[in-house]
Amino acid sequence: MKILIALGIVLVIFVLALLAMVNSKGDQGAVKRRLSVLAATAEEAGQDLTKGNETLVKLRKLLAIVGNRLRGIHAAEYFDFKMQQADWPMFGTEFLVVVGIITVAVSALVALLSLQMKMFFIAALVTPLICMAYLQLHISRRQAAFMGQLGDTLIMISNALRAGFSFLQAMEYISHEMGAPIGVEFSKVVQEMNLGSSLETALEHMNKRVRQVGGNLSQVLDSISTTIQERIRMRREVMSLTAQGRLSGVIVGSLPFFMVGMLLTINSSYFDTVTENETGRLLIGAAAFLELLAVIIIRNIVNIKM
Repeated sequence: MKILIALGIVLVIFVLALLAMVNSKGDQGAVKRRLSVLAATAEEAGQDLTKGNETLVKLRKLLAIVGNRLRGIHAAEYFDFKMQQADWPMFGTEFLVVVGIITVAVSALVALLSLQMKMFFIAALVTPLICMAYLQLHISRRQAAFMGQLGDTLIMISNALRAGFSFLQAMEYISHEMGAPIGVEFSKVVQEMNLGSSLETALEHMNKRVRQVGGNLSQVLDSISTTIQERIRMRREVMSLTAQGRLSGVIVGSLPFFMVGMLLTINSSYFDTVTENETGRLLIGAAAFLELLAVIIIRNIVNIKM
């Protein structure tokens, strides 16, 4: 029973600590955080993320100081990437510091409650595992939410491109109109491109952040690419099969005009009787209407929608 209580305390403390960090992020936090990652200015990023709250400012400074001392460890880059996947406003080393503080606090609390030293070591082993499991669960849920929004996002990009937007403008539109996490990820792509990254590089970074077991963005994009290529192939095949019909439409549409022009060249007064007579003019109008109707019918027959 005491172990269950201790585990509950671990989760509560860990979630509260993360909520305090996440809620401290302002509207410009994502931009500042991205710039600080590129420029390696952790202290400046921490000040921007905790602006307006002195307690959080001090906490961020403390985390930045301790975290900077851990930047050289092998796991720092790995957890930096995990923080990007989770969209948590901290560096990987700062996360490790938070986990370490929680581990020590929970282990001491469990030892006091149980009055057994072995429980201290058990809690010291279990607490980091729970923290890592919560991190991975958050990342998995965020990735699943991203994939759930991807279909609507692709439709919105298609509509934006049809409306005359460039691809970059379409991504900016998505970043403003779509909620988290896909809006945040597209915002990061736009920011990276504004900082000089190519479109392919920025999209590859997003793909790595949202990659998940059993499916990832690259597979979705590959599927879309395959579908587009198949539609292009089918379109070309249909165009080749309907070439005769389209040529017939051109001939049917142009032949009367060609004949009239040739007759007027040979004998300019040939149509005087028809044009000067009311019935003749009606017949010419009816013939023009039927000609136009034939062109429209042939065009609809050979214009197969893909």
